[in-house]
Amino acid sequence: MGPTLGSLVVGFVVLTLVFWPIERLRPAIPEQRRWRRGSLTDLEYWFFTPLVTRAITRVALIAAVVALALAAGVPLDKPHVQAFRGRR
Repeated sequence: MGPTLGSLVVGFVVLTLVFWPIERLRPAIPEQRRWRRGSLTDLEYWFFTPLVTRAITRVALIAAVVALALAAGVPLDKPHVQAFRGRR
């Protein structure tokens, strides 16, 4: 099971609760503002990357398996695909 929007929100909140006090007490760059110009981009990346890479990985894996099956001469009919997937 991969990341969901809910799990990403929970992870973000937990990490915020852990690192916010640390950053307030001991900032790496004291003169840097808490909300920088690139903060919105950081948030978008935090949520976009896990959700999109999951879908892209699934498509790439299916394409690779189909290409290997065709190269090996395995027909892609329903019985062969079900045998490959196993019982569900």
